[in-house]
Amino acid sequence: MRAPHRLPALLLSAVGLLLPLALATPAHAAGMRAMDDRELAGVQGRDGLAFNLAGFSLGPSSSGGNYSLTYVSPASTAAQPSTLTLSNFTLSRSDDADPFADPYTLDVNARPGLADVISIAFPKNLAANQKWQFGTELAVDANGLKFDAGHLGLTDLVFYGGGLDISTPATPGVDGVAFGLATRFSLAALTVRPRGSADASEQLQLSGLRLGNSTQTAPWVISDITRQPGLFNAITDADGRSALHLQIAWPTTADPVPIGALEIDRIAFTSNGVTTDFGSSRIAGIQLNFVDIKFRAGP
Repeated sequence: MRAPHRLPALLLSAVGLLLPLALATPAHAAGMRAMDDRELAGVQGRDGLAFNLAGFSLGPSSSGGNYSLTYVSPASTAAQPSTLTLSNFTLSRSDDADPFADPYTLDVNARPGLADVISIAFPKNLAANQKWQFGTELAVDANGLKFDAGHLGLTDLVFYGGGLDISTPATPGVDGVAFGLATRFSLAALTVRPRGSADASEQLQLSGLRLGNSTQTAPWVISDITRQPGLFNAITDADGRSALHLQIAWPTTADPVPIGALEIDRIAFTSNGVTTDFGSSRIAGIQLNFVDIKFRAGP
């Protein structure tokens, strides 16, 4: 069995080793020797790679530009466009007093008999100091109709731990990206305003969202890279139609499927300035035993 290794730590270790050797006298340099594959396989680091997004900001306030993202359907033409556009991006994050006290970490971990896994662990963010703000304008141009869907905004999005694992599928002949995902987050408000961000007379707002494990004390493991992997790839059906494919496989072990919970403190619609409050909602137990979703363009 190959010993676990972490490539970023290995690279940093190699730099630290080569620097003093480069400054050594020729007599010391003469003592260098090549390491064979077996010796290299036994090298392992302990710390991986840590990084953070201190002071992150994207949008007109940070650059003076207008960031946009456009999805173009394969059937789209200049005469008959079929597009979805997200424009006027604003994305920013607040930081801890010490921006590197609670970083992201990236590791490459070995698995016996399977492909290595790139693991990104998110900050624990126990004090909820790292908060995300996001806003964009939605527009659809399809079937001869242009529709401005208005503003989508996320206020005080806070992630608490969790992480993302990425590897290649373990099933022979299956292409794509295998993933594991665990997350716990809270969101002060999700707001949709069809008349634009400045007009609150028409809107849908969900306030006080929380998603985590069944007790809201830890991340909910939506997919596990080894026991219940997720899959994202492009497929072609038997009828020749292509699609983007998102799947969470059936569990491969007898371990119980993790249970998640979703809480929403308030659901409210506003129309012509009049707000209708639908109160709160809670889903106490969510289990994803199998998910299979195909995204197709066109009719």
